[in-house]
Amino acid sequence: MLGIVSVYASLYVKIDFSFIDLIPPDSMAFDFIRIDREYIKSGFTTTVYVENAEVDYATAEAQLQFQDFNDKLQRCHGCDESWFKKNSLNSWYDRLLTWYRRGDCFLDDNGLRTFEKTIPYEKFYVCLRTFMETDEGESINDMIRFSNETNPIDQRIIGFKQQLQVKQIDWPAYQGV
Repeated sequence: MLGIVSVYASLYVKIDFSFIDLIPPDSMAFDFIRIDREYIKSGFTTTVYVENAEVDYATAEAQLQFQDFNDKLQRCHGCDESWFKKNSLNSWYDRLLTWYRRGDCFLDDNGLRTFEKTIPYEKFYVCLRTFMETDEGESINDMIRFSNETNPIDQRIIGFKQQLQVKQIDWPAYQGV
């Protein structure tokens, strides 16, 4: 009889491991995690690095692939569950495209029309450099890695980084972490 009860009880055992269990309760780290979980539920920020000097990011094809990549990254395409907070992608390209679409680049005061999706090739790097000198674009300076040419107009993108906000993972034992 005891064996049957033990088997029955083992079917309802819940695996509950939390990293906070390893932190001393009287520490500041414990308080931070407790407050984060109770009030913020923010998870953490992750950075995605892309290094590819072979791609010319100014081409329409590369820009469309980049837009598709960012869309799939935000939606966690192919994941069993969505791991990222909605609209949390911090992308230099998305910010540049929004700025250009508004008509803020001096090369194209009209910006993009409704069905246009990319910055024209001949305007891409000039508008990127102009954007990076504005208050709005200044923060992307550390997000893009350029080639080593001495003249900034001749430099091309060879790498970049983007950041995403990861959802709080409440049950690491069940969610595969």
